[in-house]
Amino acid sequence: MSHFLEARRWCCISFCFFYGFPHIFDAVTNYFSLPFKANIIPLPLLVIAGLSISTSAFFSEILRSGIKAISPGEYDAAASLGMTQFQIMCRVLFPQAILYTIKNLSSKAINILHASSIAYWISVVEITGKTNLVASTTYQFVEAFIGAAIIYWCITMLIEVLSSALDRKLTAKFHRGLS
Repeated sequence: MSHFLEARRWCCISFCFFYGFPHIFDAVTNYFSLPFKANIIPLPLLVIAGLSISTSAFFSEILRSGIKAISPGEYDAAASLGMTQFQIMCRVLFPQAILYTIKNLSSKAINILHASSIAYWISVVEITGKTNLVASTTYQFVEAFIGAAIIYWCITMLIEVLSSALDRKLTAKFHRGLS
C-alpha cells in the first residue's frame, strides 16, 4: 500500500473515531440512563483507541501469517505429547510465530509512531504538534522541524535496534532448542 493511501486511511479512521465515537457513546449512555457523557473521555485516549482499532487488523494478520508459516508437524508433535490447545499456542506456536514476524511487527510499530502525528489535528499535542507550536511562536520552522525529524529518527532507530536484538535472541534460543 502506498504511503499516501495509508496516510489517508489513518486520517479517515481517526477522524471517524474522534467525531463519531462521542456521539455513539452519548447515545448508549442515554439509552441506558447512565450518568456519563463523552466529554469526560480524554483526547489522548481517543487517539490511542483510534490508532489501536485501525492497526489491530494488521497486527492480527501479521501474527496469523507467522502462525501459518509454522510446519503442521509442530502442532501434531505437541498434540501427541498431550498438550492442550492453549499449551500448544503458548509454548510452541506463538514463540515461533513471533520469531517469524518480529520484523513486520516492528515495521508496523514504526508506522504507528509516524501516524501519531495526526493527533495534532484533533488538538492532542505530540511531537509534530509541539513542533508546530514552537515554530509558530519562534518563527524558526526549519530548525523546529529538523529537531522533530531527529526525535522521530531516534525513536525509529530505537525500535529497530530493539527488534533486531529480540530477533537475534529468539533465533539463538530456537537454534539451541526451546527450554
